[in-house]
Amino acid sequence: AALQPSSEAAPGSAGKTEVLASQRPQHQRAPCPTSKMTTEIRPGLLKKVVHPGYGSKPKTGQQVQVHYTGTLEDGRVFDSSRARGQPLKFMLGASQVVLGWDLGVAEMLVGETAILTIPPGYGYGNNPTGPIPAGSTLTFEVELMDASDIKPEMPAFFIYGLGFVLTIAGGVIFFFLPRVLKTLSNIFKGLDYGHGH
Repeated sequence: AALQPSSEAAPGSAGKTEVLASQRPQHQRAPCPTSKMTTEIRPGLLKKVVHPGYGSKPKTGQQVQVHYTGTLEDGRVFDSSRARGQPLKFMLGASQVVLGWDLGVAEMLVGETAILTIPPGYGYGNNPTGPIPAGSTLTFEVELMDASDIKPEMPAFFIYGLGFVLTIAGGVIFFFLPRVLKTLSNIFKGLDYGHGH
């Protein structure tokens, strides 16, 4: 959710709640005059900055976290992370979202809110998807909340596979070791018996 200016009165302000723009944190400052310009990322794929960002652009392979609201050409909302109260996380450039998102979010700054206009060629094409009719141009208001490197993790199959192998190995040792020791003991007893005669 967007941060609101503080409503607490400063000492000596006689109850005034106005916060000067220069006193706001970088991510709360009003957009600069050029911030509402629309840029064309690819033919028909547009980005209009609503609130400027305060960070850097995300890199391909990073995990990004966004809030978004998607609308159809007639203005109907068909999806919203804000309504669910849960931001969306995905790996940028990994085709986990439509191409228009990968390209559009890559041009945003962390903290930025922008409107992405995504034509069918960068969206769902001529295939109807849920409430989205075939050939739809979609509009998304997207807030890029965070972008971070994904920490490498040991693959789950390796962890579980190793555990399985160790379990089996432990069972085999537990089952056979007493028998092996008993056999070796009998052999040594036999050798001692042979030497005694």
